Amino acid sequence: MRIILSCFVLLITLSCSYGQRFLHLTSNDGLPDNHARFFYQDATGYIYVGTRSGLSRYDGYNFLLASIEDPISSSPKEFSAMIESDEGFFTVASSGIYRYSRYNNSLLLSKKIQVLDEACFIKFDNEIYCGNSAGLFVYEGSSDRWINCNQYISGIDHIHVRTMVVTADNELLLGTNKGFFRYGVNMELFEPDIGNDPAIHDINGIVQDDQGGYWFSTFTNLYYKNAEYEKIREYNTLFADKHIRCLELDQENRVWVGGEFGIFILDPKTESTTELYRDISLNQGLNDNAVYSIFRDRANNMWVGTYFGGINLWNGTFDKFTTYFPGNRSNNLSGKVVREMQEDTSGNLWLALEDGGLNYLNLKTGSVKRFFFQKENEYKNVHSLILDKDRLWVGSFNNGLECFKVSFINEEPHLVRIASYLEDKMIFAISTNSYEKIFAGTADGIYILELPTGEISAYNEEIFQNRMVYTLKCLSTRNSWQAH
Repeated sequence: MRIILSCFVLLITLSCSYGQRFLHLTSNDGLPDNHARFFYQDATGYIYVGTRSGLSRYDGYNFLLASIEDPISSSPKEFSAMIESDEGFFTVASSGIYRYSRYNNSLLLSKKIQVLDEACFIKFDNEIYCGNSAGLFVYEGSSDRWINCNQYISGIDHIHVRTMVVTADNELLLGTNKGFFRYGVNMELFEPDIGNDPAIHDINGIVQDDQGGYWFSTFTNLYYKNAEYEKIREYNTLFADKHIRCLELDQENRVWVGGEFGIFILDPKTESTTELYRDISLNQGLNDNAVYSIFRDRANNMWVGTYFGGINLWNGTFDKFTTYFPGNRSNNLSGKVVREMQEDTSGNLWLALEDGGLNYLNLKTGSVKRFFFQKENEYKNVHSLILDKDRLWVGSFNNGLECFKVSFINEEPHLVRIASYLEDKMIFAISTNSYEKIFAGTADGIYILELPTGEISAYNEEIFQNRMVYTLKCLSTRNSWQAH
Protein backbone atom coordinates (compact mmCIF):
# COMPACT_ATOMS: atom_id res chain seq x y z
CA MET A 1 0.00 0.00 0.00
CA ARG A 2 1.45 3.35 -0.98
CA ILE A 3 1.13 6.33 1.35
CA ILE A 4 1.99 9.74 -0.09
CA LEU A 5 2.73 12.74 2.11
CA SER A 6 4.06 16.21 1.34
CA CYS A 7 4.67 18.27 4.47
CA PHE A 8 7.27 20.10 6.50
CA VAL A 9 7.28 17.85 9.54
CA LEU A 10 6.48 14.17 9.92
CA LEU A 11 3.70 13.08 12.28
CA ILE A 12 3.57 9.46 13.46
CA THR A 13 0.72 7.97 15.48
CA LEU A 14 1.73 6.45 18.80
CA SER A 15 -1.26 5.93 21.06
CA CYS A 16 -4.71 7.08 21.98
CA SER A 17 -6.84 7.08 25.10
CA TYR A 18 -9.90 4.91 24.89
CA GLY A 19 -12.97 6.62 23.61
CA GLN A 20 -15.74 5.59 21.31
CA ARG A 21 -14.20 7.31 18.32
CA PHE A 22 -14.29 5.15 15.23
CA LEU A 23 -13.98 5.71 11.52
CA HIS A 24 -16.83 3.88 9.74
CA LEU A 25 -16.31 2.10 6.41
CA THR A 26 -19.48 0.56 5.00
CA SER A 27 -21.15 -0.44 1.75
CA ASN A 28 -21.50 3.29 1.08
CA ASP A 29 -17.68 3.34 0.80
CA GLY A 30 -17.50 0.36 -1.57
CA LEU A 31 -17.55 -2.60 0.85
CA PRO A 32 -19.53 -5.45 -0.80
CA ASP A 33 -21.82 -5.66 2.22
CA ASN A 34 -21.79 -4.61 5.86
CA HIS A 35 -20.99 -8.02 7.38
CA ALA A 36 -17.20 -7.87 7.84
CA ARG A 37 -16.17 -11.39 8.89
CA PHE A 38 -12.36 -11.20 8.86
CA PHE A 39 -9.38 -8.92 8.16
CA TYR A 40 -5.94 -9.73 6.81
CA GLN A 41 -2.93 -7.52 6.02
CA ASP A 42 -0.41 -8.67 3.42
CA ALA A 43 3.32 -7.93 3.28
CA THR A 44 2.78 -4.81 1.16
CA GLY A 45 0.20 -3.31 3.54
CA TYR A 46 -3.07 -3.99 1.71
CA ILE A 47 -5.98 -4.85 4.00
CA TYR A 48 -8.29 -7.66 2.87
CA VAL A 49 -11.85 -7.87 4.18
CA GLY A 50 -13.94 -11.01 3.94
CA THR A 51 -17.69 -10.47 3.82
CA ARG A 52 -20.83 -12.48 3.06
CA SER A 53 -20.78 -11.25 -0.55
CA GLY A 54 -17.10 -11.52 -1.41
CA LEU A 55 -13.46 -10.70 -0.72
CA SER A 56 -12.34 -7.06 -0.99
CA ARG A 57 -8.89 -5.49 -1.08
CA TYR A 58 -8.55 -2.07 0.54
CA ASP A 59 -5.67 0.26 -0.42
CA GLY A 60 -6.48 3.05 2.01
CA TYR A 61 -8.73 4.74 -0.55
CA ASN A 62 -10.96 2.19 -2.27
CA PHE A 63 -12.36 -1.33 -1.89
CA LEU A 64 -11.92 -3.63 -4.88
CA LEU A 65 -13.98 -6.82 -5.03
CA ALA A 66 -12.10 -9.95 -6.13
CA SER A 67 -13.47 -11.71 -9.21
CA ILE A 68 -13.78 -15.46 -9.88
CA GLU A 69 -11.45 -16.85 -12.60
CA ASP A 70 -13.67 -19.79 -13.54
CA PRO A 71 -16.68 -18.31 -15.39
CA ILE A 72 -18.70 -21.49 -14.81
CA SER A 73 -18.39 -21.34 -11.02
CA SER A 74 -20.67 -19.19 -8.94
CA SER A 75 -19.09 -16.42 -6.90
CA PRO A 76 -17.95 -17.66 -3.47
CA LYS A 77 -19.63 -16.28 -0.37
CA GLU A 78 -19.08 -16.08 3.39
CA PHE A 79 -15.30 -15.53 3.50
CA SER A 80 -13.66 -16.29 6.82
CA ALA A 81 -9.80 -16.43 6.62
CA MET A 82 -6.74 -15.71 4.47
CA ILE A 83 -2.97 -16.34 4.36
CA GLU A 84 0.01 -15.17 2.30
CA SER A 85 2.86 -17.66 1.88
CA ASP A 86 5.66 -18.69 -0.45
CA GLU A 87 3.03 -20.80 -2.22
CA GLY A 88 0.87 -17.72 -2.83
CA PHE A 89 -2.36 -16.47 -1.27
CA PHE A 90 -5.20 -18.68 -0.07
CA THR A 91 -8.60 -17.75 1.33
CA VAL A 92 -11.62 -19.67 2.67
CA ALA A 93 -15.25 -19.23 1.67
CA SER A 94 -18.32 -21.34 2.42
CA SER A 95 -17.75 -23.37 -0.77
CA GLY A 96 -14.09 -24.23 -0.11
CA ILE A 97 -10.49 -23.06 -0.17
CA TYR A 98 -9.54 -20.66 -2.96
CA ARG A 99 -6.24 -19.50 -4.41
CA TYR A 100 -6.09 -15.72 -4.66
CA SER A 101 -4.08 -13.81 -7.30
CA ARG A 102 -3.00 -10.38 -6.15
CA TYR A 103 -1.96 -9.54 -9.72
CA ASN A 104 -5.41 -10.19 -11.17
CA ASN A 105 -7.37 -9.67 -7.93
CA SER A 106 -9.11 -12.96 -8.71
CA LEU A 107 -10.05 -16.27 -7.08
CA LEU A 108 -9.68 -19.88 -8.27
CA LEU A 109 -11.12 -22.86 -6.41
CA SER A 110 -8.35 -24.98 -4.87
CA LYS A 111 -10.33 -27.37 -2.62
CA LYS A 112 -14.08 -27.87 -2.71
CA ILE A 113 -15.45 -28.44 0.79
CA GLN A 114 -18.39 -27.11 2.75
CA VAL A 115 -17.19 -24.62 5.36
CA LEU A 116 -19.48 -23.39 8.12
CA ASP A 117 -18.73 -20.31 10.22
CA GLU A 118 -15.14 -19.77 11.38
CA ALA A 119 -11.99 -20.92 9.55
CA CYS A 120 -8.28 -20.17 9.96
CA PHE A 121 -4.85 -20.55 8.33
CA ILE A 122 -1.38 -20.94 9.79
CA LYS A 123 2.13 -21.64 8.53
CA PHE A 124 3.98 -24.06 10.80
CA ASP A 125 7.06 -26.21 10.33
CA ASN A 126 7.23 -25.20 6.62
CA GLU A 127 3.67 -26.35 6.00
CA ILE A 128 0.44 -24.41 5.44
CA TYR A 129 -2.56 -25.61 7.45
CA CYS A 130 -6.22 -24.68 7.10
CA GLY A 131 -8.62 -25.31 9.97
CA ASN A 132 -12.36 -25.20 9.41
CA SER A 133 -15.64 -26.95 10.18
CA ALA A 134 -14.48 -30.03 8.21
CA GLY A 135 -11.37 -30.44 10.37
CA LEU A 136 -7.70 -29.82 9.55
CA PHE A 137 -6.10 -29.72 6.10
CA VAL A 138 -2.49 -29.33 4.93
CA TYR A 139 -1.38 -27.96 1.57
CA GLU A 140 0.80 -30.23 -0.58
CA GLY A 141 2.71 -27.96 -2.94
CA SER A 142 4.06 -30.71 -5.20
CA SER A 143 0.54 -31.73 -6.23
CA ASP A 144 -1.15 -28.37 -5.59
CA ARG A 145 -3.84 -29.91 -3.40
CA TRP A 146 -5.19 -29.81 0.14
CA ILE A 147 -5.02 -33.06 2.10
CA ASN A 148 -7.21 -33.95 5.07
CA CYS A 149 -5.02 -34.52 8.13
CA ASN A 150 -7.58 -35.13 10.86
CA GLN A 151 -5.28 -37.84 12.19
CA TYR A 152 -3.46 -35.02 13.98
CA ILE A 153 -6.58 -34.21 15.99
CA SER A 154 -7.04 -37.74 17.30
CA GLY A 155 -9.55 -38.67 14.60
CA ILE A 156 -12.36 -36.99 16.55
CA ASP A 157 -15.56 -36.76 14.52
CA HIS A 158 -17.28 -33.46 13.82
CA ILE A 159 -14.35 -31.37 15.02
CA HIS A 160 -14.26 -27.71 14.05
CA VAL A 161 -10.82 -26.08 14.05
CA ARG A 162 -11.62 -22.41 14.67
CA THR A 163 -8.29 -20.82 15.58
CA MET A 164 -4.56 -21.58 15.30
CA VAL A 165 -1.48 -19.87 16.75
CA VAL A 166 2.26 -20.46 16.40
CA THR A 167 3.85 -19.62 19.74
CA ALA A 168 7.13 -17.85 20.50
CA ASP A 169 8.51 -21.33 21.32
CA ASN A 170 7.59 -22.55 17.82
CA GLU A 171 4.72 -24.72 18.93
CA LEU A 172 1.35 -24.95 17.19
CA LEU A 173 -1.83 -24.40 19.20
CA LEU A 174 -5.24 -25.44 17.85
CA GLY A 175 -8.50 -24.23 19.35
CA THR A 176 -11.52 -26.36 18.44
CA ASN A 177 -15.11 -27.04 19.49
CA LYS A 178 -13.78 -30.10 21.39
CA GLY A 179 -10.87 -28.47 23.20
CA PHE A 180 -7.25 -27.48 22.86
CA PHE A 181 -4.41 -29.25 20.99
CA ARG A 182 -0.69 -28.47 21.19
CA TYR A 183 2.02 -29.67 18.79
CA GLY A 184 5.79 -29.56 18.45
CA VAL A 185 7.84 -29.93 15.27
CA ASN A 186 6.78 -32.73 12.91
CA MET A 187 3.29 -32.35 14.43
CA GLU A 188 4.22 -34.19 17.61
CA LEU A 189 1.09 -34.02 19.74
CA PHE A 190 1.57 -33.03 23.36
CA GLU A 191 -1.13 -33.79 25.90
CA PRO A 192 -4.37 -32.16 24.63
CA ASP A 193 -7.10 -30.64 26.77
CA ILE A 194 -10.26 -32.24 25.35
CA GLY A 195 -13.66 -32.21 26.96
CA ASN A 196 -17.32 -31.31 26.79
CA ASP A 197 -17.49 -28.27 29.06
CA PRO A 198 -18.52 -25.50 26.62
CA ALA A 199 -17.14 -22.77 28.90
CA ILE A 200 -13.65 -24.33 28.64
CA HIS A 201 -13.49 -26.53 25.54
CA ASP A 202 -15.68 -24.79 22.92
CA ILE A 203 -12.76 -22.52 21.92
CA ASN A 204 -13.10 -19.76 19.33
CA GLY A 205 -10.04 -17.61 20.06
CA ILE A 206 -6.40 -17.90 21.22
CA VAL A 207 -3.83 -15.09 21.44
CA GLN A 208 -0.39 -15.01 23.07
CA ASP A 209 0.73 -11.97 25.08
CA ASP A 210 4.26 -10.62 25.50
CA GLN A 211 4.64 -12.47 28.81
CA GLY A 212 4.43 -15.84 27.05
CA GLY A 213 0.93 -16.59 28.35
CA TYR A 214 -2.25 -17.31 26.41
CA TRP A 215 -5.75 -15.88 26.37
CA PHE A 216 -8.51 -18.32 25.41
CA SER A 217 -12.09 -17.42 24.56
CA THR A 218 -15.15 -19.61 24.28
CA PHE A 219 -18.65 -18.36 23.52
CA THR A 220 -19.33 -17.71 27.23
CA ASN A 221 -15.94 -17.43 28.88
CA LEU A 222 -12.50 -15.80 28.80
CA TYR A 223 -9.57 -17.40 30.63
CA TYR A 224 -5.79 -17.10 30.81
CA LYS A 225 -3.06 -19.74 30.92
CA ASN A 226 0.55 -18.98 31.77
CA ALA A 227 3.56 -20.13 29.73
CA GLU A 228 3.32 -23.55 31.42
CA TYR A 229 -0.34 -23.81 30.30
CA GLU A 230 -1.67 -23.54 33.85
CA LYS A 231 -5.00 -21.72 34.05
CA ILE A 232 -4.58 -18.82 36.46
CA ARG A 233 -7.41 -16.43 35.53
CA GLU A 234 -11.01 -16.87 34.46
CA TYR A 235 -13.77 -14.37 33.66
CA ASN A 236 -16.79 -16.64 33.35
CA THR A 237 -18.99 -14.41 35.49
CA LEU A 238 -18.34 -11.46 33.18
CA PHE A 239 -19.30 -13.30 29.97
CA ALA A 240 -21.62 -16.13 31.08
CA ASP A 241 -24.71 -14.38 29.73
CA LYS A 242 -23.00 -13.01 26.61
CA HIS A 243 -21.91 -14.45 23.25
CA ILE A 244 -18.20 -14.01 22.48
CA ARG A 245 -17.15 -14.16 18.82
CA CYS A 246 -13.60 -12.77 18.62
CA LEU A 247 -10.47 -11.95 20.59
CA GLU A 248 -7.44 -9.67 20.02
CA LEU A 249 -4.71 -7.86 21.98
CA ASP A 250 -3.87 -4.21 21.45
CA GLN A 251 -0.35 -2.75 21.54
CA GLU A 252 -0.46 -2.46 25.34
CA ASN A 253 -1.54 -6.08 25.90
CA ARG A 254 -5.10 -5.12 26.74
CA VAL A 255 -7.62 -7.76 25.73
CA TRP A 256 -10.35 -6.80 23.25
CA VAL A 257 -13.29 -9.21 23.42
CA GLY A 258 -16.00 -8.80 20.78
CA GLY A 259 -19.41 -10.40 20.42
CA GLU A 260 -23.11 -9.73 20.39
CA PHE A 261 -22.60 -7.16 23.15
CA GLY A 262 -20.16 -4.81 21.42
CA ILE A 263 -16.62 -4.85 22.84
CA PHE A 264 -15.15 -5.34 26.30
CA ILE A 265 -11.56 -4.12 26.80
CA LEU A 266 -9.86 -5.82 29.75
CA ASP A 267 -6.67 -4.41 31.26
CA PRO A 268 -4.96 -7.37 33.00
CA LYS A 269 -2.69 -5.07 35.01
CA THR A 270 -5.54 -3.33 36.78
CA GLU A 271 -8.37 -5.84 36.17
CA SER A 272 -10.41 -2.88 34.93
CA THR A 273 -12.79 -3.13 31.96
CA THR A 274 -14.04 -0.66 29.40
CA GLU A 275 -17.22 -1.34 27.46
CA LEU A 276 -17.66 -0.13 23.89
CA TYR A 277 -21.19 -0.31 22.56
CA ARG A 278 -23.31 1.13 19.81
CA ASP A 279 -23.19 4.91 20.06
CA ILE A 280 -23.52 6.93 16.89
CA SER A 281 -23.46 10.34 18.52
CA LEU A 282 -21.40 12.68 16.30
CA ASN A 283 -21.06 9.69 13.93
CA GLN A 284 -17.94 8.50 15.83
CA GLY A 285 -19.18 5.65 18.03
CA LEU A 286 -19.31 1.92 17.43
CA ASN A 287 -22.14 1.64 14.92
CA ASP A 288 -23.25 -1.96 15.63
CA ASN A 289 -23.19 -4.14 18.75
CA ALA A 290 -22.78 -7.39 16.79
CA VAL A 291 -18.95 -7.62 16.56
CA TYR A 292 -17.70 -10.60 14.55
CA SER A 293 -13.99 -9.86 14.06
CA ILE A 294 -11.23 -7.74 15.58
CA PHE A 295 -7.81 -7.31 13.94
CA ARG A 296 -4.73 -5.28 14.89
CA ASP A 297 -2.68 -4.11 11.92
CA ARG A 298 1.04 -3.35 11.87
CA ALA A 299 0.37 0.31 12.68
CA ASN A 300 -1.57 -0.82 15.81
CA ASN A 301 -4.91 0.31 14.43
CA MET A 302 -7.81 -1.87 15.56
CA TRP A 303 -10.16 -3.03 12.79
CA VAL A 304 -13.59 -4.09 14.06
CA GLY A 305 -15.88 -6.09 11.76
CA THR A 306 -19.59 -6.07 12.52
CA TYR A 307 -22.68 -7.90 11.28
CA PHE A 308 -24.67 -4.88 10.12
CA GLY A 309 -22.31 -1.89 10.44
CA GLY A 310 -19.40 -2.81 8.18
CA ILE A 311 -15.98 -1.79 9.50
CA ASN A 312 -15.28 0.33 12.57
CA LEU A 313 -11.66 1.51 12.55
CA TRP A 314 -10.08 2.69 15.81
CA ASN A 315 -7.16 4.93 14.89
CA GLY A 316 -4.80 6.75 17.22
CA THR A 317 -4.53 9.71 14.87
CA PHE A 318 -7.71 11.00 16.46
CA ASP A 319 -5.85 12.04 19.57
CA LYS A 320 -2.06 12.00 19.74
CA PHE A 321 0.93 12.58 17.47
CA THR A 322 4.68 12.45 17.83
CA THR A 323 6.60 14.92 15.70
CA TYR A 324 9.93 14.15 14.01
CA PHE A 325 11.79 17.33 13.14
CA PRO A 326 14.76 17.84 10.81
CA GLY A 327 18.11 18.29 12.53
CA ASN A 328 21.45 16.69 13.33
CA ARG A 329 20.51 14.32 16.16
CA SER A 330 20.00 10.57 15.81
CA ASN A 331 16.22 10.98 15.99
CA ASN A 332 16.06 13.86 13.49
CA LEU A 333 15.19 13.64 9.83
CA SER A 334 17.76 14.80 7.30
CA GLY A 335 15.23 17.10 5.62
CA LYS A 336 11.85 18.71 6.10
CA VAL A 337 9.99 17.81 2.88
CA VAL A 338 8.78 14.19 3.07
CA ARG A 339 7.47 13.20 -0.35
CA GLU A 340 6.57 9.57 0.24
CA MET A 341 6.65 6.77 2.85
CA GLN A 342 6.78 2.98 2.62
CA GLU A 343 6.16 0.70 5.61
CA ASP A 344 8.24 -2.49 5.89
CA THR A 345 7.20 -5.79 7.47
CA SER A 346 8.59 -4.65 10.86
CA GLY A 347 6.28 -1.65 10.89
CA ASN A 348 9.12 0.85 10.34
CA LEU A 349 9.21 3.51 7.62
CA TRP A 350 11.33 4.32 4.58
CA LEU A 351 11.02 8.06 3.87
CA ALA A 352 11.71 9.85 0.58
CA LEU A 353 12.91 13.40 1.27
CA GLU A 354 13.07 16.00 -1.46
CA ASP A 355 15.66 17.96 0.53
CA GLY A 356 17.42 15.17 2.44
CA GLY A 357 17.90 11.90 0.57
CA LEU A 358 16.44 8.71 2.03
CA ASN A 359 15.70 8.03 5.71
CA TYR A 360 14.83 4.84 7.61
CA LEU A 361 12.74 5.60 10.71
CA ASN A 362 12.68 2.90 13.38
CA LEU A 363 9.40 3.54 15.20
CA LYS A 364 10.37 1.33 18.14
CA THR A 365 13.54 3.26 18.99
CA GLY A 366 12.81 6.58 17.30
CA SER A 367 16.21 6.46 15.58
CA VAL A 368 16.76 7.61 11.99
CA LYS A 369 19.36 6.22 9.58
CA ARG A 370 20.25 8.46 6.66
CA PHE A 371 21.13 7.45 3.11
CA PHE A 372 22.27 9.62 0.20
CA PHE A 373 22.90 12.61 2.47
CA GLN A 374 26.39 13.97 3.10
CA LYS A 375 25.63 17.41 4.45
CA GLU A 376 23.39 20.37 3.77
CA ASN A 377 23.14 21.04 0.02
CA GLU A 378 24.80 17.68 -0.72
CA TYR A 379 22.04 15.10 -0.93
CA LYS A 380 19.99 13.04 -3.34
CA ASN A 381 16.61 14.58 -4.16
CA VAL A 382 14.35 11.55 -3.55
CA HIS A 383 10.73 11.85 -4.63
CA SER A 384 9.26 8.35 -4.77
CA LEU A 385 9.66 4.80 -3.39
CA ILE A 386 8.45 1.24 -3.98
CA LEU A 387 9.23 -1.45 -1.41
CA ASP A 388 8.88 -5.05 -2.64
CA LYS A 389 10.09 -7.50 0.03
CA ASP A 390 13.90 -6.98 0.09
CA ARG A 391 13.97 -4.69 -2.96
CA LEU A 392 13.69 -0.92 -2.60
CA TRP A 393 13.08 1.13 -5.74
CA VAL A 394 14.08 4.79 -5.49
CA GLY A 395 13.11 7.57 -7.89
CA SER A 396 15.16 10.77 -7.66
CA PHE A 397 16.17 13.90 -9.55
CA ASN A 398 19.88 13.03 -9.34
CA ASN A 399 20.10 9.39 -10.42
CA GLY A 400 16.85 8.47 -12.13
CA LEU A 401 15.40 5.10 -11.13
CA GLU A 402 17.49 2.78 -8.91
CA CYS A 403 16.90 -0.61 -7.31
CA PHE A 404 18.58 -1.55 -4.02
CA LYS A 405 18.77 -4.80 -2.09
CA VAL A 406 17.81 -4.24 1.56
CA SER A 407 19.49 -6.21 4.35
CA PHE A 408 19.63 -5.80 8.12
CA ILE A 409 22.56 -6.28 10.50
CA ASN A 410 21.59 -5.98 14.18
CA GLU A 411 18.31 -4.37 13.04
CA GLU A 412 20.19 -1.65 11.15
CA PRO A 413 19.34 -1.35 7.44
CA HIS A 414 21.93 -1.56 4.67
CA LEU A 415 21.49 -0.92 0.95
CA VAL A 416 23.36 -2.34 -2.04
CA ARG A 417 22.50 -0.97 -5.48
CA ILE A 418 21.77 -3.75 -7.97
CA ALA A 419 20.35 -1.85 -10.96
CA SER A 420 19.75 1.64 -12.32
CA TYR A 421 17.64 3.01 -15.17
CA LEU A 422 16.71 6.35 -16.70
CA GLU A 423 19.84 7.95 -15.21
CA ASP A 424 19.34 11.10 -17.29
CA LYS A 425 15.73 11.62 -16.18
CA MET A 426 14.31 13.60 -13.28
CA ILE A 427 11.94 11.15 -11.58
CA PHE A 428 8.96 12.64 -9.78
CA ALA A 429 6.88 9.49 -9.17
CA ILE A 430 7.07 5.72 -9.55
CA SER A 431 4.36 3.10 -9.19
CA THR A 432 3.66 -0.54 -10.01
CA ASN A 433 0.55 -2.66 -10.34
CA SER A 434 2.07 -6.10 -10.76
CA TYR A 435 5.78 -6.02 -9.84
CA GLU A 436 6.38 -6.90 -13.50
CA LYS A 437 6.15 -3.31 -14.70
CA ILE A 438 7.25 -0.06 -13.10
CA PHE A 439 5.80 3.22 -14.33
CA ALA A 440 7.94 6.33 -13.88
CA GLY A 441 6.62 9.89 -14.06
CA THR A 442 9.30 12.32 -15.23
CA ALA A 443 9.72 15.91 -16.39
CA ASP A 444 8.97 14.84 -19.97
CA GLY A 445 6.30 12.16 -19.68
CA ILE A 446 5.84 8.57 -18.53
CA TYR A 447 8.27 5.67 -19.01
CA ILE A 448 7.57 1.96 -18.49
CA LEU A 449 10.19 -0.52 -17.25
CA GLU A 450 9.57 -4.20 -18.07
CA LEU A 451 11.17 -5.99 -15.11
CA PRO A 452 11.66 -9.44 -16.68
CA THR A 453 13.67 -7.99 -19.60
CA GLY A 454 14.91 -4.63 -18.30
CA GLU A 455 13.52 -2.90 -21.40
CA ILE A 456 12.30 0.69 -21.12
CA SER A 457 9.77 2.36 -23.37
CA ALA A 458 8.09 5.74 -23.41
CA TYR A 459 4.34 5.86 -22.99
CA ASN A 460 3.22 7.29 -26.30
CA GLU A 461 -0.20 8.72 -25.54
CA GLU A 462 -0.07 12.27 -26.83
CA ILE A 463 -1.60 13.75 -23.70
CA PHE A 464 1.50 12.80 -21.67
CA GLN A 465 4.24 13.53 -24.21
CA ASN A 466 6.66 16.23 -23.04
CA ARG A 467 4.55 16.89 -19.98
CA MET A 468 5.69 16.89 -16.38
CA VAL A 469 4.07 13.94 -14.53
CA TYR A 470 4.27 14.83 -10.87
CA THR A 471 2.12 12.11 -9.30
CA LEU A 472 1.41 8.60 -10.53
CA LYS A 473 -0.67 5.83 -8.95
CA CYS A 474 -1.44 2.40 -10.34
CA LEU A 475 -4.94 1.18 -9.62
CA SER A 476 -5.74 -2.36 -8.63
CA THR A 477 -6.84 -3.45 -12.08
CA ARG A 478 -4.21 -4.89 -14.39
CA ASN A 479 -3.77 -2.04 -16.86
CA SER A 480 -5.22 0.99 -15.07
CA TRP A 481 -3.41 3.89 -13.49
CA GLN A 482 -3.77 7.61 -12.86
CA ALA A 483 -1.24 10.36 -13.50
CA HIS A 484 -1.21 14.09 -12.83
